[in-house]
Order: sequence, then structure tokens, then C-alpha cells
Amino acid sequence: HQTETYVIVGGSGTMITGGRIVNGRKSAPDSAVTTILNGPSCSGAIAGPGVVTRLVKTGDIIIIPAGVPHGWSDIPEFVDYLSIRPDPDRVLKPYT
Repeated sequence: HQTETYVIVGGSGTMITGGRIVNGRKSAPDSAVTTILNGPSCSGAIAGPGVVTRLVKTGDIIIIPAGVPHGWSDIPEFVDYLSIRPDPDRVLKPYT
């Protein structure tokens, strides 16, 4: 539900954006994915019209608008990225 920014700090990979999530599985409200890692999310295959794939590499900055499906299709060795994800609803637990 939030715009995300990825800053690629190492490696490379193929990022997929757009389309729709097929047979999506929403993260449980009390799961670690929801409360610690990402906030509410949905996982599954990305397909359909509007799917874009692009190679991203060290130094790239990607802005993903709220509501746009996104994920990875190929990571040859590794990809390290800084994820900037606002949490105005305070879903994530504070870091202690």
C-alpha cells in the first residue's frame, strides 16, 4: 500500500514490475513478514498485460508506486538493495 524505493548497492538481477499477481497469497496480519519485514504483502507469480522486466545493477534507483506488483525473476549471483518503505500506519514493530 506504499510507494517503495530500492537502491541497488551490490550485484544485479532482473526485476519484474506491473501486471497482476496470479494466485496471490497475502501475508498473515501477525506474521513476521507483516510485522517485522515488509508490512502487509502478497506473494505469487506476476503475469498479464503491462509486465515489464529490466536488468538492475549496482547504483540503480528504482521507485515502485503503491499498488504496483513487483519482484525478481533472475538473480545471477546476488543482489543487495536498500529498501525505503514508509510506514505511516505503524504496522511494523519498532526496532529494538
